[in-house]
Amino acid sequence: MHGNHIISNTIDVAALAGFTEVTGHLTVQNTTIMPHMNGLDSLTSVGANLHIIATEFTNIDSLNALTYIGGNLLIDNSDFLPNVDGLASLTYVQGTVTIESNPELTNIDGLNALATIDGSLNITQNPKLCQSLVDAFVAGATIGGVVNTINNDPGC
Repeated sequence: MHGNHIISNTIDVAALAGFTEVTGHLTVQNTTIMPHMNGLDSLTSVGANLHIIATEFTNIDSLNALTYIGGNLLIDNSDFLPNVDGLASLTYVQGTVTIESNPELTNIDGLNALATIDGSLNITQNPKLCQSLVDAFVAGATIGGVVNTINNDPGC
């Protein structure tokens, strides 16, 4: 699917169902009435940024086929998201990865296949995410820019 797309309801998701690529930006935001993103299971590539902002998702499993992001990955203020397991196939982000201010995030194992981040990495302000898990992820990835991992849970 060519161009930029904003998802804020199930109609927006349905419009992208079955596509393997979004050539521009994909923004998922303000989804207070949408419990999931089911329908994006075929998506393997986002040509620019993927932003998941202010959602009430309890999972992002429908992104399980995504392998490449040509810009930045941002997961921010997703109040009920406990993990990023739906990104388990993601291997390469050409920009910066930012995961911040997700109060229920406890696990980033879904990023274990992400071998290369050309830009910076910011994993900050996730109060239930063990800093040791963040440190283990950083140790296993090639990161081209600055690494910023603060205000996660240091006590576990």
